[in-house]
Amino acid sequence: VGLGKREFLEVEHGMEALSVMLSVKHALDPKGILNPGKIFRN
Repeated sequence: VGLGKREFLEVEHGMEALSVMLSVKHALDPKGILNPGKIFRN
């Protein structure tokens, strides 16, 4: 269900929120080894 809705993240939350989410992802997972490509495609 979650991955099926990934394409609507920007519509639902806005680009600013996605930018914050991506910043948090990079801060917590700088090497990109935790669920790579699941929400944010590399």
